[in-house]
Amino acid sequence: EDPLHLPLGESETIKGGASLLTNQANCPFRAFAIHRLKSEPLPQFRAGFDPLARGIALHLALENFWGIIKSSRALAEFNADALAEQVDASVHIAVRWLQRSFPETMTPAFSELESNRLINLLGSYLLLEKERSPFETLATEQLLEWENGAIKLKLKVDRVDLLDDGTLALIDY
Repeated sequence: EDPLHLPLGESETIKGGASLLTNQANCPFRAFAIHRLKSEPLPQFRAGFDPLARGIALHLALENFWGIIKSSRALAEFNADALAEQVDASVHIAVRWLQRSFPETMTPAFSELESNRLINLLGSYLLLEKERSPFETLATEQLLEWENGAIKLKLKVDRVDLLDDGTLALIDY
């Protein structure tokens, strides 16, 4: 018997996403505190919106973009103007979400700055996507569950691509 750990109770299960495994690997005490004791840090005061909100906005833009452009072939067929137009449309959706979520922060000037930031990020990302081997997007926002003993994980895969060789690529924005 290992006296250094507390075994799970008969009715106790551990639930979580990929962060459960990350926390356990990085710091077992942190994993115990978060996933078994359900402890949470106190919220920090921030003016404006935090990096999480920026990440959500970028995620929304990418989700919208790949909901329209469903393959590397479709991406390659877009000329520069059409691609810029689709990126702008996807970024517009993300900026609208930020404006609804943070109306005090998202002034017209700040909205334009955030829009330009997202356009630049998407542009850089799409250059990388164009270098990949051919793919077709099979699914976006795919919910998966994985269970091993008392560990149950709920995962949300941002994008699932089918590659030419028949394998799958799981994309996490």
